[in-house]
Amino acid sequence: MQVPAPFEYQRVGTVDEAVTLLDRLGDTARLVAGGHSLIPMMKLRLANFEYLIDINELHDELGYIRVEPGMIRIGAMTRHRELLESDELAAAFPIFRDAERVIADPVVRNRGTLGGSLCQADPSEDLSAVCTTLDASCVIRGMDGERVVSMEDFHQGPYETAVGDAEILTEVRFPVRPRGSSAYE
Repeated sequence: MQVPAPFEYQRVGTVDEAVTLLDRLGDTARLVAGGHSLIPMMKLRLANFEYLIDINELHDELGYIRVEPGMIRIGAMTRHRELLESDELAAAFPIFRDAERVIADPVVRNRGTLGGSLCQADPSEDLSAVCTTLDASCVIRGMDGERVVSMEDFHQGPYETAVGDAEILTEVRFPVRPRGSSAYE
């Protein structure tokens, strides 16, 4: 039986609460939403954290797809299922629906999030390639406010991102351009 090392668990209700807790706990803490990548790594003890901070309650704050003139903004807690089902997103970027159709299984699609996929920084992860191809930028919030990072700067190596210990990815922004294309065109 694979069992993770002991950890403490805390649920937060706002982004500010999550950032404050991350600031206090430092690199001993990790955020979890869907947990489909993190939990298996913890079971194998490839990742060990003293604290897990559950951010599922942030879906109301960070689970959205907002289509604006010239830009689409997607909250980090937007679930794969929501990305797959968004006709507005598919109209602008068919590649999103193409990718989401082949991501994992229904459990992952219903619980996994865009932010979790990007922050896990798995080199084989599909949405990282989609976001990079679409020239996305990532909004990261910390104690000192927000900063915006390009996808090229967001991924800093396998399993490493620009998100610091006391920061959280809150949004991914996509410039809308003509002929957004599909993975198959």
